[in-house]
Amino acid sequence: MAFPNRLLTRSTWRHVGLGLATTVFALGALATLSPTVAADSLGVTPTTPEGRTITEKTMVLLGIRDVAVAATLISFHIEGKGKEMGVLTTAWTLVCV
Repeated sequence: MAFPNRLLTRSTWRHVGLGLATTVFALGALATLSPTVAADSLGVTPTTPEGRTITEKTMVLLGIRDVAVAATLISFHIEGKGKEMGVLTTAWTLVCV
């Protein structure tokens, strides 16, 4: 039995890219709007007031980064730039690892 070709079509990968963009946007919005909740979800628990301040600033910065990447992915999707979406997704995966 042949491998199902429908899994390898462009529309499948566009949907995967949009799913990733939506997820990254949601995580970025969470980190930007509620940095303490986002830090807790990552297991970061500051114990000093200075640590709380640094954690909040860092989570907001990461949230802005996530929203920017999601906006770029959505922009590439609207313009029909599938290869660019793939390159950004690959680069994003390498940055997160």
